[in-house]
Amino acid sequence: MAAIENINKELSDIFEKLFKFKKVSPNDCLQEDLMLNSIDLIELQVKIEDTFGMRFDPMDNDLPAIFKTVGSLDAFLKELKIYE
Repeated sequence: MAAIENINKELSDIFEKLFKFKKVSPNDCLQEDLMLNSIDLIELQVKIEDTFGMRFDPMDNDLPAIFKTVGSLDAFLKELKIYE
């Protein structure tokens, strides 16, 4: 489990490792601003699931809304309370 203050850092690290982004902003749209395609989004989803020990359920989660911006991903992970 990740500490709540580490969620932002973990997300930043994921974006740097997967896509070589040195800095991302909460307002960055994943597709429009960061130019991630559908394969990139799947890789991002898998990496987040592995990093945080959780799974996105397409039946219970609005994945397009969650994967809209860096901030929406951050907010979703914080709402899951995957930290101690």
